[in-house]
Amino acid sequence: MKAPAGAPLLDPQMAGEEHNRALSFLVEKFDSRKDLTYDEIFEVWLDYANCRMSELGYPKFPEEDIKMYYKSLGQLNNYCNTQFVGDAVISYTKYLDELGVDVLWLTPIQESNSYHGYDVTDYYKIDSRFGTLADYQELLYKAHQKGMKVLMDMVINHTSKSNVLYKKSQRAEKEIVNGKEINYRDMYLWKYQGDKVKVWDEQPAVDVGGGYKKANFITKNVEEVSDWYRDGTSNYYYFGKFGSGMAELNYSSQATRDYMTDMCKYWLSFGLDGFRLDAIKHIYLLSELDPATSLGSDYITYDVGWKTYYNPEMAKEITVPNDYSYDRDLNVLFWKQFAGTIKSAYPNCFLVGENFDGWNERMAPFYESIDSQFDFQTYYALNEMKEDSIGSKIKDSLAIYSSYRKDTLVNGAFTSNHDVSRMMNHAVIHKQDVEKKYSGKDAAHYGDVTQANLQEAINQSKYYSAISLLTPGVSWIYYGDEIGLCGNVNDKVPDSTGKVVDDKGNNVDRWYRQPMRWSNKYGTNGTVNYQFGGLEVLWDSISNTIKTVPEQQADQNSMLNYFKLLTKTKRSDAYPTYGWVENAGGPADGVAQMQLSDGLRKAFVLINNSNSAYNGEYMGYKGVIGKSNGSSVSGSNYTVEAHGFLVLNIA
Repeated sequence: MKAPAGAPLLDPQMAGEEHNRALSFLVEKFDSRKDLTYDEIFEVWLDYANCRMSELGYPKFPEEDIKMYYKSLGQLNNYCNTQFVGDAVISYTKYLDELGVDVLWLTPIQESNSYHGYDVTDYYKIDSRFGTLADYQELLYKAHQKGMKVLMDMVINHTSKSNVLYKKSQRAEKEIVNGKEINYRDMYLWKYQGDKVKVWDEQPAVDVGGGYKKANFITKNVEEVSDWYRDGTSNYYYFGKFGSGMAELNYSSQATRDYMTDMCKYWLSFGLDGFRLDAIKHIYLLSELDPATSLGSDYITYDVGWKTYYNPEMAKEITVPNDYSYDRDLNVLFWKQFAGTIKSAYPNCFLVGENFDGWNERMAPFYESIDSQFDFQTYYALNEMKEDSIGSKIKDSLAIYSSYRKDTLVNGAFTSNHDVSRMMNHAVIHKQDVEKKYSGKDAAHYGDVTQANLQEAINQSKYYSAISLLTPGVSWIYYGDEIGLCGNVNDKVPDSTGKVVDDKGNNVDRWYRQPMRWSNKYGTNGTVNYQFGGLEVLWDSISNTIKTVPEQQADQNSMLNYFKLLTKTKRSDAYPTYGWVENAGGPADGVAQMQLSDGLRKAFVLINNSNSAYNGEYMGYKGVIGKSNGSSVSGSNYTVEAHGFLVLNIA
């Protein structure tokens, strides 16, 4: 993977200058987007990158017309695991260009022992399964050459126990770095047998009004708490909220903070455009804070409940306490300082946070710190609210977020992601039925698409995707959602040996992360020659039958071409992408309506989720911004086809 003759790799010493030129390129091409081409990646999450930090005293990011992001989870979709993901990115340039993608998000590509990469072993190395640092530089160069931006997934809550930082902390090593003594012991969370930690008392949280609940906490010896793990045969315990193999870092240590910001600036020095920040609310969990320390007036977000899973050793399902309560004020302050340090050197760096929370009130304060967040509120509301209410919910959420971010708000609606049910599955979930069938489990993970409900899933997915991609802010497409890829967690599909593995739902993630159907090259049994944890990653029974990318490209009525119509609409210069919802409602059963504005542009959005066409009249509109194939306008009259959309310019 070599640069063209005369096209040098980006010099890290000149990265800031080159980075800004790459950003300004799209500003210069604002009115000629059709001339731009874009690189491609395998997994998708669509969003925008607007790094305005005026509140912290940094210059505003130039107004750019970036509206669509594509996310990469390289090896699940790269059928040749020895090939660097960047080669595949470039090889699908045309596909992403036609889809309308502006930015690539690379899931973890730093060195890791796991298939997913969310347990980093070396923050300064590219995982050899993906390639080399030179390959990474070349990918950035070619992406920027084509007018695209690139984000890296950054996981700083915890590391692998194989990480050299953990090993040094385990041995309590000290070292002089840049004239400062680093005590590696302080970089992780350690306690000695008999030390006290805070734990939920396992009593239901109490409603304290305003949509908030409060839980009670007690103290226990560290050896009695499941999230603290014994270090070998010693009497010391380390904190591992996400499992025994992932040790939590200590951000009360300045050495930890400095290490992470220095490391992030290292990657930015190559011309990287920003980061997707993993699990932003988990920097300061309540159960890791010293119970002897007064939290004063800090606001504690109580996030408690129960988790049911199959225990193979006990050969039965068990239910255990599940506590992710956190100190909101400490978290928000940490990310403010993190963003300020990063943006003082790279003011145009874009930071989007994963705040896995369906409550907009709990997500909103984090907008004081970072540029954007994934909109889990809208994702969950889509199968809980009727069409005439969803627009009002989006309006309320944007207003709440804007109270913390003002005019620089960049919302991040998404079709689905690697941790939740895929769009097609989410669309057919009937919440009450699912919760009854899977008592004690998260209903959002258990909607299966079958031949019997396949058409319903397709119809509902058109509605879901239209809401997600036409909501103000940036839209994220999870790879495969644009072709109707499914994630049937209850499917029993034979692997390549003919064996049917029933993992009792413990590894449902592998169904969300099925490979992209670029072709039928692996036949009809769903085998894709990839495994993790001893389980083969397969296409489920529906994903194995849906049309491939080439087949859908040739079908004007395919899901893929429906997505293209949506992205074309969102990318129109007439669309108020970074605006707000002025009013919303439902003019008829099954029809969602929103009026959007950014003060200059205005759009009238209609999304029909019913089985019948909807007819209406709008006097004085200026033109059609976008529409599905069967929707039409004649004079002041319009028709929105069943399971279609129409967007009018009313500025």
